[in-house]
Amino acid sequence: MSVTTFFRAITVLLLVSACQGGQSPSSASPRSEAPAEKALVDYLRNLSSVVEGASIDTATLEQYRIPTSSGAELDAWIRRPPGNERQPLVLFITPYYGGGSPDFPGNALGDPSRTLAEYLIPYGYAVGLLSVGGTGNSGGCFHNGGPIERQQLKEAVTFLGQQSWSNAAVAAMGVSYDGTTAIELFVDPPEELKAVIPIEAISDYYRYSFVNGMIRENTPFFTTYYYALVGLGPVGLSGGVGPSSPADFAVQLTGELCPEQLAYQQESLIAGTTGNRSPYWDERDAIALLQEDPRRPRPAMFYVQGYQDANVDPQMTDGFIEAVKATGTPWHVWMGQWVHTYPQPRTSDCQALAPCRGDFFEHALLAWLDQFLKGRDTGILEAPAVQTQADDGRWRHQEDWPPATSVMQAWYLHADGQLIQQPSDGAISYTDRAGARPEELRDLDGNLGPIADGLPFIAGSRITFTSAPLAKTMRLTGIPRILSRVTSDSNRANFTATLFAQNPAGERRYLNFALQSLNHVEDSSAADSDISGRELELALNFYPQDNIIEAGWQLVLDIAGDIPSADIPTGSDGSNFLTTGPSALPLGVGANIRLDLSQTQLLLPMNPSDRLEPLSWDRRR
Repeated sequence: MSVTTFFRAITVLLLVSACQGGQSPSSASPRSEAPAEKALVDYLRNLSSVVEGASIDTATLEQYRIPTSSGAELDAWIRRPPGNERQPLVLFITPYYGGGSPDFPGNALGDPSRTLAEYLIPYGYAVGLLSVGGTGNSGGCFHNGGPIERQQLKEAVTFLGQQSWSNAAVAAMGVSYDGTTAIELFVDPPEELKAVIPIEAISDYYRYSFVNGMIRENTPFFTTYYYALVGLGPVGLSGGVGPSSPADFAVQLTGELCPEQLAYQQESLIAGTTGNRSPYWDERDAIALLQEDPRRPRPAMFYVQGYQDANVDPQMTDGFIEAVKATGTPWHVWMGQWVHTYPQPRTSDCQALAPCRGDFFEHALLAWLDQFLKGRDTGILEAPAVQTQADDGRWRHQEDWPPATSVMQAWYLHADGQLIQQPSDGAISYTDRAGARPEELRDLDGNLGPIADGLPFIAGSRITFTSAPLAKTMRLTGIPRILSRVTSDSNRANFTATLFAQNPAGERRYLNFALQSLNHVEDSSAADSDISGRELELALNFYPQDNIIEAGWQLVLDIAGDIPSADIPTGSDGSNFLTTGPSALPLGVGANIRLDLSQTQLLLPMNPSDRLEPLSWDRRR
């Protein structure tokens, strides 16, 4: 959740919870568009039928107080369909629920698990809502991830999976933090956990606030403001009875202040001013934890991420999917051009940056749950493992992620501004904009003074490289990279690389970016206090994306110390990933950074595969 959302929540106490110089690629251009034989839904079979009489209205609602070894009791509410058969449970684990009965008449903010319950209860699934420790009516401290929270959630899943009505098969799923808890459980799963479906979820807490030592402007001091929102805040951000039920409200206020938070807030302050990675973040890095212990049995993973999510952005997939695959567990991936939400819209109205699949809840999700919680052969494991939506709006099948069909193609930066496929030499430099030398202040027209966003523009603060118009349409699928050797003349400096597509009229479309604090190149846990005069080797990943750049367009690459959002073309939704741009802190001190062009390459994942997924998935069962 961004700082902007934080202040909106404080104000109203409510969270109303989709490109190019020089030689053009040839062999790597997409082949003729031959559709794949099947849509995902065409692989599916043997899905659960609706159970007669089962609905959210006929379900039994029960509260559970779950003891844990930490001493905290966790609060859960479970809706169970009628009948005597043992039932699988789909669990929605959240810090956002304010506590109390979801059916309490004064629960003005509602039940965040209700939509899921309306979909799944008719198919014989129990659906539960569990409050994370220190939130809602759960006791203890809010730990914002970490080993204590993981252990509490593990014990809660075991407790619920061993109830007399349970078939000992539990799934965890949700969006944002509610999906992050599913990843926490995936790291250290109980036997009863059979599937997880994290959506727009954090795989590495450090990356939520930082990118290679640069502090993201929209999520600094994450530990502090999230504690204020869901730990100290007694009113839920997404449902809960609040003060309308005095008995519940008293429980919500108990234990909100806890001694562990002193250490957590110290970590937040230090990291928020230095960008350093510490053991606090390491304990909340699911990728590293999976790499340490890859081969233990783990639940089946259905992973969903929006390319345009500027909140939990797509860098969370980088390394995480590879770590999941290394565990040997069954896995499936959806990545599409939407923001911070479910992949299926609540209406049939599909707009830019909105989810437009109609097959999640009653097709793909149900097939995944049936396969692993009911033991039914649903055919979903026979489908291509990845469905990815490019920014042309079309869906394509891939067998892997990052796609094995993508081949890195090298483009070189030349001092005359060309971006071509021929090696370069020489050097070029830019000036980090903050702490500017006064004689260099210029606006975009070359005049002295500030630019529109209030920050000074420095002559030479960015260097731009442009390709010739593309002869053929290009598809970039996966994770671009940039390699370089840089030297700063000052003690601190930043490096950003911004990739655009530019149409024949000269209008740019934002594609991707890479960020690096040059003080953190050698050690992310301890910034080097003085990098002046030292050669630093950069090997940076851009963000995962799936881009189509039409023939006649050009690639444009900007290198700078920072690029404020005002410099990025604004789209229909100012909060989406590709219009907010790479704006990060701390800024440098007016350093001059020299690039050795003989050691600089832009590597683009050229994907010739174009297995289009037919639109037949957009139908109701």
